[in-house]
Amino acid sequence: MPQIPPFSEPLNVIIGARSTVPLTDIQQALGNWKTVTPTTTVSVAGIRLKCISAEQANVTGRGYQDMRQAWRLGGCLHGNELSLSGNEDHARFWSQPVAGSKYGAWFVAASYETMCIVKDGQLTMASAHKTWTALHPGAAYHCVDGGPGTFHVTHPSGYDDAARDFAAAIATAGKAKGWRVTQRVVNVSRAASAGEGGVPFSDAVYVVTVIA
Repeated sequence: MPQIPPFSEPLNVIIGARSTVPLTDIQQALGNWKTVTPTTTVSVAGIRLKCISAEQANVTGRGYQDMRQAWRLGGCLHGNELSLSGNEDHARFWSQPVAGSKYGAWFVAASYETMCIVKDGQLTMASAHKTWTALHPGAAYHCVDGGPGTFHVTHPSGYDDAARDFAAAIATAGKAKGWRVTQRVVNVSRAASAGEGGVPFSDAVYVVTVIA
């Protein structure tokens, strides 16, 4: 079992090092999860946003590194449209080489988020102020569901809910391909119990192994 490294947000899914299916094939099987990058932008309801922010994590024990990949449900455009209703789901990936493994382990930080803005010194949902947000795109962010400025009902814990649903999506897509997919939940000791906006997250990490 790989060691869970420290990170400002929870690394809450692992694609295990015993997997024999490469990450590119898993993404293709998922179908509607598209690669997004920090260098591209999109316009949603007249609001111009960066597709995703860059993040770092230390998964090799050799210092913090940029994420290797980022996927968003629906891609950059539709994913950001989903963020207006608090249903934007994305996953960031870091690679950890493992001796004897062809692909190593992939550590994933998954979260559901809402497009939010800072208006009059307060975080609030952008969907309630679309025109204002279009005129002040620099005030727009994505806030993790369950925290200030977000929808709370559907995803009360943007971290835990996204981890569960992303792991389940891999399992469903893999089985449709005829792959053998196993999933287990392990509990890890974390230095913190809350992330962005004070949104709580549990000690649960979903370990998914995909074998062709």
